[in-house]
Amino acid sequence: MTLTLVASLTALGLSHVAPARGATLVWSDEFNGAAGSSPSTSNWNFETGGGGWGNNEWQTYTNSRQNSYLDGNGRLVIAARSDGTSITSARLNTLGKVAFTYGTASARIKLPAGKGLLPAFWLMGTDIYSVGWPASGEIDVIETPSVTTSYTNHVHGPTTSGGTWKLGNSGAIADLSTDFHTYSVTKSRDAITVALDGRTVGSYRASQLSADKKWVFNKPTYLLLTLAVGGDWPGDPDLTTPNPSYMTLDWIRVYSS
Repeated sequence: MTLTLVASLTALGLSHVAPARGATLVWSDEFNGAAGSSPSTSNWNFETGGGGWGNNEWQTYTNSRQNSYLDGNGRLVIAARSDGTSITSARLNTLGKVAFTYGTASARIKLPAGKGLLPAFWLMGTDIYSVGWPASGEIDVIETPSVTTSYTNHVHGPTTSGGTWKLGNSGAIADLSTDFHTYSVTKSRDAITVALDGRTVGSYRASQLSADKKWVFNKPTYLLLTLAVGGDWPGDPDLTTPNPSYMTLDWIRVYSS
């Protein structure tokens, strides 16, 4: 039986997106399991294939244990690797299994450093296949294209004329690839807050938008974990890019208030 968490959870405050005092843990994956085993298919779907993924990316996503596996120490590893002729990686999501409308999603992640790498923890509206993108809405909690000495987060939505709008925040920070850090997003009505180790690094509100921009985030969103290689944003990998490169997750959790 799959678990779907689409209840309208009570909105959390915006000053801090760590779980509020009294917050209730409603779902988590602690990645416990035997070394080399698959991440839980009760929680995760594997999106597979190549084709650039809308960004001219180089990798082909697979469901192979070469690209996603438990390490036996309570962690999930997503590995991007090249065999000299092709690059493979993994893209995991919780669509149809885990989603939330209001509350906080947090993940403790060690990000990979390397030219041309784009690791990401992000959210998408569960209506993606009925309304398409950007009407589904997209929330990028953390992305580090090529460089892990800065953080980036974004929200993407539609305009009334059928176009796309984007808001974002970024800033310099100590190298995020040297240790685990906690990346969080809190969704409340008409507001989204992103935090890094409990410090707010992005704040977005419907009231910021001009009349031609739609706020489409007061609805269920699911979780995604990806490690892309190459493409329009991170640029090309080179001989300095580690092969394999690893994005490692200690845990991922969803809280209500």
